[in-house]
Amino acid sequence: MATFARSEIDEAKLNEFMGRAVSDMGAAMHAALVVIGDKLGLYKAMAGESWISSAELAAKTKTAERYVREWLNANAASGYVLYDPGAERYQLPPEQASALTVQDLPARSTSSPLVSRTNPRSRRLFEPGKELVGTNTTLTYSLVPNVSFVPITKTIC
Repeated sequence: MATFARSEIDEAKLNEFMGRAVSDMGAAMHAALVVIGDKLGLYKAMAGESWISSAELAAKTKTAERYVREWLNANAASGYVLYDPGAERYQLPPEQASALTVQDLPARSTSSPLVSRTNPRSRRLFEPGKELVGTNTTLTYSLVPNVSFVPITKTIC
């Protein structure tokens, strides 16, 4: 293992790199959620709406409320949707809606490695009655082979 003298490390460059690395990891993990939102029509169902609750979005898309809520929270944490904690409602801003609901969404391409490797079972989890049940509130589920995804179980926004 290489060692470096403290004087060899430029703290500003290190911090810049670490920020970029964390941002890249977040983007990679969120990409699966964009595909799920597209495939299930969650973004389209939110487009043009005012504020919507997770229960309303789940009913509108015939999906399981619990997973829709976790999907919404992750999207809010990433800045894809807005969240009003007082009302517990979400909104897809028009700018995001125009990018996420267009017909030629890059992630929709069948040549996209993400789409071609997305596990279809992950979409079925969003169907009412198909969600994983257990006493453990933190679920680990593979959306993309060899990549773990841990849904958000608490409101973090």
